[in-house]
Amino acid sequence: MALLDTSLPNVRLLQQYIREQVLLEVKLSSGDVWQARLAWQDPDCLCLKTQQGETIILWRSALVFLRPLS
Repeated sequence: MALLDTSLPNVRLLQQYIREQVLLEVKLSSGDVWQARLAWQDPDCLCLKTQQGETIILWRSALVFLRPLS
């Protein structure tokens, strides 16, 4: 079982986004773009919560980028 490596800068930054409930723009390899907050992460997936109340499980491999809004 893969463990989340908290020594990696990207993992620490995503944890900060979770703690601070930062609104993110998330682009997927499909071209879809979401605005959501990160609820949790694990080695394979991210869980997004949209402003409309949707919960989305996203495979990390589908991610093109994410960036904070504002």
